[in-house]
Amino acid sequence: RVIGGQYPDYNQVIPAEEKFISHALLDRQCLSDSLERAALISRESGRGRGNVAELDISQNLLSLSAQAADEGAISESLPIMLSGDPMQVNYNVRYLLDVLKVIEEPQIILHLTGQLTPGVIVPAENGEAAAGGESYLYLLLPIRVSR
Repeated sequence: RVIGGQYPDYNQVIPAEEKFISHALLDRQCLSDSLERAALISRESGRGRGNVAELDISQNLLSLSAQAADEGAISESLPIMLSGDPMQVNYNVRYLLDVLKVIEEPQIILHLTGQLTPGVIVPAENGEAAAGGESYLYLLLPIRVSR
């Protein structure tokens, strides 16, 4: 059954391809495994806190770190292929894991527009088709972290 009415234009929140300043190709399973370990450390400790992973993306490494005051800290590095600018961005670990659980391709592409602006994850093998609507596209919003 189709529900009639006015719906927001979701295309307005998906970044345009020319806004991407970084593109990182990486192994889905390696990232998923690292995020699972980070999730153990960064469990939600209160409203609005916890479950945050910091991704520091450089030329050929993605450094993933998470910490919790009473749990400890974790830091891991994964090999990547980066085109564009290095960047540091924070995401909710659970949202990243949700995306990686439904992607079946062995590699993903993380397209970033900035530290505090939306990013997009697409399966690497279908990354080019995503703009044409023939593939999956996952929109991720970063988390602003006060230091």
